[in-house]
Amino acid sequence: MWNDPFLERRYAYRPELPLHVLLVRTYALSEPLRVPERPQYAGCRSWVELEESLPTEGASPVLTDEEFDRRREALMLRLQ
Repeated sequence: MWNDPFLERRYAYRPELPLHVLLVRTYALSEPLRVPERPQYAGCRSWVELEESLPTEGASPVLTDEEFDRRREALMLRLQ
């Protein structure tokens, strides 16, 4: 989602704070879930610990195994 010029500016601005890549696999839930709003979830956050577990039974990968592997390999090549 970030292009090469943006990444170059980012590294030049804060080289002591490296960027990290996190590869995630997305799954579609069998039905929508609602997460209750809580004050501790509000604001600008990168990560939130949910107070309750959410059911994931019946979830299926959005990409096939083959497509996910292809995209992962393409990403790894770009990071070398």
